[in-house]
Amino acid sequence: RNLKMASRQKPNVGVIYSESNNLSKESKNMAHYFLGLLSSSGYAHTYMIPFQSDGSPLSSLPSVRRIYYCSDNTLSKKPTEVPSSDFTYAHWSTLQSCHFILITVNTSDTVLCCKKLADLLTNNKNITVFSVQRGVKNSSTVKDELAGQPGLTVVEGVVGFAVLFNQRFNTYVPTIPTTAVLFERLSADAARVANGPLNLLESTNLTVYYRKIITRTHFLGAF
Repeated sequence: RNLKMASRQKPNVGVIYSESNNLSKESKNMAHYFLGLLSSSGYAHTYMIPFQSDGSPLSSLPSVRRIYYCSDNTLSKKPTEVPSSDFTYAHWSTLQSCHFILITVNTSDTVLCCKKLADLLTNNKNITVFSVQRGVKNSSTVKDELAGQPGLTVVEGVVGFAVLFNQRFNTYVPTIPTTAVLFERLSADAARVANGPLNLLESTNLTVYYRKIITRTHFLGAF
């Protein structure tokens, strides 16, 4: 794919992550890793959208801090800092102005997150929604919950890695040298909406695969 993004304005990208699960930082780590990838592309402004497991809004947003990430797990290169100008912690209403959305929430939060998203995005604006979670079932849950929602193009996906926070280097680090994501192969109608966002994701250090359908067998065979 060739990267064809509008030069006049960077697209707004919403990244939804689980804020309130103290037992697992998997979602938050994954979200901040994707923030790093999007920032490195130079083609997006990212809104980090925290989600609480009960669906209630946060009383206050996380404070802006220095965020570092490594595109691979070797730490052989100096970690990359995400410029504070490239992202904003924001409330859910901001998603209405986003061009596409990445869902990285924990499995236990997926259904309620999608229901809240469906209630919020009720207009006919074309927005692409990606499931970028671990676990094949999450992607089908996202698609089922948002099926028929006007203006939303849902792309099933599953990531083939996890992300850890390295305390020593204060850096988000993937668990494998080459990070990859598997997306469903799109219909012509879906491609017309999702092509731009996919081009942006492919412009990062992420390896992207496509399959007609996503099952556990297809997932394991892709990596």
